[in-house]
Amino acid sequence: MLEGHSFGVLGPENWLRETLLHILQHRHFENVILVLILLSSLTLALQMPNLDRNGMLYKVLDVMDMVFVVLFALEAVIKALVKGFVINGPDSYLRNPWNILDFLIVIIGVVMMAVSLGGGDVR
Repeated sequence: MLEGHSFGVLGPENWLRETLLHILQHRHFENVILVLILLSSLTLALQMPNLDRNGMLYKVLDVMDMVFVVLFALEAVIKALVKGFVINGPDSYLRNPWNILDFLIVIIGVVMMAVSLGGGDVR
């Protein structure tokens, strides 16, 4: 099922790739990701511009946003390690348009989180 060398290093019989493949193919994996997307969308809808930045809701939503970024980044890493990033054949992670969109969203989220944790204001 696995082909090529992910990131030029991890072969098809690598224990990490095989373990992550089992996670990726688990019957609940996609459903968990869909629930995370729905919950993330819900928290985005609650982040109104007039929300009190010192209030509890703002702080909870901010932490939840960081948790979602980490979980979506983890999903991207799992898929990239299993499928290869770009040049591991036609099933490579970034050869799928949905994965390209997901990856861009993760990159934006990580940058925003880094700016936020560094004391900057991204909103």
